[in-house]
Amino acid sequence: MRYRRHDEHRVRGNRPPCVGCRTAGFSLLEVVLAGTIFLGATVALSQLVWNGSRASIQSRLLAEATWRCESKMQEAVAGVVALSPVSSTPFDDDPAWSWSMNVSEGPYAELLAVEVMVTREGSTPLASAGFRLKRWIRDPQWFIDAAAEEAAAAAAEASTSSTSTSSSSSGSSSGSGSGGSQQGGGSR
Repeated sequence: MRYRRHDEHRVRGNRPPCVGCRTAGFSLLEVVLAGTIFLGATVALSQLVWNGSRASIQSRLLAEATWRCESKMQEAVAGVVALSPVSSTPFDDDPAWSWSMNVSEGPYAELLAVEVMVTREGSTPLASAGFRLKRWIRDPQWFIDAAAEEAAAAAAEASTSSTSTSSSSSGSSSGSGSGGSQQGGGSR
């Protein structure tokens, strides 16, 4: 008796020996399901890549806006830029970026509220960025005025004291007559 191999029926084109046996290959349902999963994963991954690149561009623009705003504020604090309102002035190195400055009085006489705003208007909202920085700064003019008042008060006091010293010394020398000159000579 001759034994047949299990897959011999395929070679001859006969029916499989058992009902539960499957033929090799994918059904149409499996192909459609695999394609749907693949397309869904591709869409999800492309969305993740898009979000990542958008966030990268935005963070780079925000970092540059922050750097430009802080440097312009430091220029105002150092006195390189006058503490006066400025509106939409482009930067020298990149005209796409512009800066504005508002200066208002603070809660105390010697303080100023300075606000610097840096913006970049791009062709799309993705290419636009901005940053705003507020800081209290001591008013340099207040210190100049205070120093001038102090110098004027010191000068007035010095002139008053020299006037009173010369009037008291001239009064004592004129009252003593010739004896005063001898006393003055003896005290030297």
